[in-house]
Amino acid sequence: VLSPRFINEHEVVYSVTDREHLPYVRRISLRDPSQNKILIRALGETYLTHDRTRGAIYHSRLTPWRDIYRLNDLHRYDLKTDSYARLTKGMRAEQPDVSADGKKIAFVVNHASTRHLMIAQPEDINGTQHLLLRNRRFDQIYTPRFSPRDPQLLAYSVWRKGGYRDIEIIHLKSRRIMRITHDRALDTGPAWSPDGQWLYFSSDRTGIPNIYAFHLPSQKLMQVTELVSGAYQPDISPSGKTMVYLGYTTKGFDLFVMPLDPSAFKAAPAYQDMRTEDVQPLAFNLAEPLKTERYNPFKTLYPRSYNLEITNNTFGSELGITTTGSDAAEFHRYRARLGIGLQRGEVNADLSWTWLHLLTPLTFRFFRQVNERNDLIVSDRRHPWVEQIMGGSIDASYTFLRRLHAHSIGLNYSISHLGRAEDVSIPLDPNTSPPLLPDEGLFAGVEARWSVSDIRRQVYNISPSYGRRVALRVNWNDPIFGSRWRTVAFQWSGTHYFLMPWLHNHVVAARYAGGLSIGSLGRRRTFAVGGFPDTDLLDAILDNILLGGVALRGYRPGSRRGDQFHLGQLEYRFPIYRLQHGLATLPVYINRFYANVFADYGDAFSGRLDFGEFRLGTGAELLTDFTLGYFSQLTLRLGFAYGFNAGGGPRFYFNLGTPF
Repeated sequence: VLSPRFINEHEVVYSVTDREHLPYVRRISLRDPSQNKILIRALGETYLTHDRTRGAIYHSRLTPWRDIYRLNDLHRYDLKTDSYARLTKGMRAEQPDVSADGKKIAFVVNHASTRHLMIAQPEDINGTQHLLLRNRRFDQIYTPRFSPRDPQLLAYSVWRKGGYRDIEIIHLKSRRIMRITHDRALDTGPAWSPDGQWLYFSSDRTGIPNIYAFHLPSQKLMQVTELVSGAYQPDISPSGKTMVYLGYTTKGFDLFVMPLDPSAFKAAPAYQDMRTEDVQPLAFNLAEPLKTERYNPFKTLYPRSYNLEITNNTFGSELGITTTGSDAAEFHRYRARLGIGLQRGEVNADLSWTWLHLLTPLTFRFFRQVNERNDLIVSDRRHPWVEQIMGGSIDASYTFLRRLHAHSIGLNYSISHLGRAEDVSIPLDPNTSPPLLPDEGLFAGVEARWSVSDIRRQVYNISPSYGRRVALRVNWNDPIFGSRWRTVAFQWSGTHYFLMPWLHNHVVAARYAGGLSIGSLGRRRTFAVGGFPDTDLLDAILDNILLGGVALRGYRPGSRRGDQFHLGQLEYRFPIYRLQHGLATLPVYINRFYANVFADYGDAFSGRLDFGEFRLGTGAELLTDFTLGYFSQLTLRLGFAYGFNAGGGPRFYFNLGTPF
């Protein structure tokens, strides 16, 4: 938890980042802690303050800016009207505090890795902001707090060269600075008493952070708490009789409350410097001008790694060589793959290049693929036909970032030539039907994509746990784009996750997807649904073969085919055990075990929709998340499914994959 603030004598607001939910702001009653309400959901850690004159919470948090960055900006939440407003845009503003009269707001901004102290009027921060205290390069200012008695006094914590993290007070009009501490202890989180005579803060001057209080009239420093686990970020109630602070336990940071009695404070011990000497930075001769030159991405664009793999193609085994790379500034990114057949020596190639230094990144792709088909019909018999597909595509996509969701759009144009790769010599029988040759020619079209998603998954979640995603894809091939054939294919999907309130980390996941293809009969897109294909686990690990969670389990892979499909899936997911343990010194780390119970219902077909032909499959899965080789995050899935309709039955599967 972070940044507790009293909003009245018996209620506190504070920020929570628990790695299981979106960061949020809660309001809690000190009389009845069960009265704990979520006020705001946010991105990133949220620092906040309470404005009693307006009954509002001001806070900073990560906010999308120009659909590219997520920067800290200031926001206001009205407790009375439950309304919300964004106050700054792209300012990198953090840690606000509002004066007792409500006329000033102080905050820090981050520019070039240096934090400066700013001040403005709350109603027009952009128009009234001005610099109150400029720091030296790389020095930092944190958590400014106005005196409740004198709005001209502003306390803050500052880090300066030499390892000094101190508490200071600045007078707004004269800009004079009063240094409260000056040592190499970590002095943080200042908070005033209601009468403005005491300034509370956290300090590790004894080696353990505790709360201290500086009495301004007497200039004496007193110790308030004496804990062995630490105390941080104090705040004082309007009466001055209660303090809330952050304390640390084996489960993390929590809120603690205690009565205040200044007569019980004891004198603070003298600071003893136990820290190492400050490391001096390297000296540069700034008298000599630095040499600059225009950035050349090709100096760092060359390949730095290669991956060898043995995979299967339509002829048998294939040796694949893949390399990827980018330049230092990531203006360009590429991927190249060369595949050589081990039986026939055929060559497959795939090259893609993405130009990232644009508002809308562009991806260009070129490929050659050789496949074996069996749709050459001579003398009323099927014969092998070796097909060569050569082509390319250009793809553009853009994402509109919003506070808690994102819209994505994309457009792709592709063109490829389908032709024979080898001559065919088969004797003709005049007593049989004429031969039927596979179609040859250009296949070209455009694809448009749209999706919107607010799906969230936190570190400790076993799967995405809340939110929804809706997606639509349309593929149109037509002679106007250079294609010989005319086809149109539609695909759509919707996914929703529900975090169950009654048990910890239990999730209900629901998904529906469908597709429809129309146009030239021989070149329509064919959809297929069925269970998971059989995979060799060792090959899956070596070749990174990951199977997704979209399947009609309980049936053979691809057993239902057609130019239309519908598939609904419902899963109840629940944790079993979070192991978080490795196997000795081997590069294998097991994260957790969890399971799900599921039901799949769907079909792929051509012609009329008939729910009587739909297939139902149910079952259960045991899943394990583990880390291989220190960085590869994988999921091992062991499942049993039973298909209740024709073609179904009991099926076991064991593979690498991830649920939808």
